[in-house]
Amino acid sequence: MRSDGDLTRGKIKRASELLFAERGFNAVSIRDIIEAAGQRNTGSLHYYFRTKEALARELVEDGVRRIDEDRNHRLDELEAGGGPKILREVIELLAYPYYVDDAFMRFLNRLMQDNYGLFLQGAEGQDSGFRRVIAHVRRLLPDIAKPILSQRFQLVIVYLTSKIALQSGSGPGQEAWSRFWNTPGADETLLDTVEGMLSQPVSAQAASAVTAKPKRARAVASG
Repeated sequence: MRSDGDLTRGKIKRASELLFAERGFNAVSIRDIIEAAGQRNTGSLHYYFRTKEALARELVEDGVRRIDEDRNHRLDELEAGGGPKILREVIELLAYPYYVDDAFMRFLNRLMQDNYGLFLQGAEGQDSGFRRVIAHVRRLLPDIAKPILSQRFQLVIVYLTSKIALQSGSGPGQEAWSRFWNTPGADETLLDTVEGMLSQPVSAQAASAVTAKPKRARAVASG
């Protein structure tokens, strides 16, 4: 049975997640959270979480842990069957959290824009499933140099995060994007493009740029 304190903490966390998702971390005050959670004064937030920043970190920790545990569970099942055998299976594991149109993913997206350092603090050490995904992608794409694949991973995350912003945001053009995500095949096309971003043969220009020495280093060497 949950105590009154647990219930109060839960109310504050749920209210803050929704507010952060809707307005962004910086635009939400402690008073806003307390009122949305049905509490009487700001002291309750300070008592349970100390600061708004600590509250946000806990939200990140809780949500990223759930994603990581689920991703690890799915990987365990695939590996037990001898997989992942094809890149598409790994892509689905990489991208699946971004399909979820819930308050946590919207909150995470807004926090990464408003306070990326705070997001990193909450997510620290909660990426074992993601690292396993990366290892499988590298195994399935052995011909792509590690530095280039690392760059592609970073670009894929930006791409997938943008999907959340477009799906849940507001403003000019939002209605058109909402219609787009309801179009049959939109999510499958998203996966196609992620797979293409990772598996596209490396151009001569990219290979040359990645292996070249930094300009400063070349200048020192020539001098």
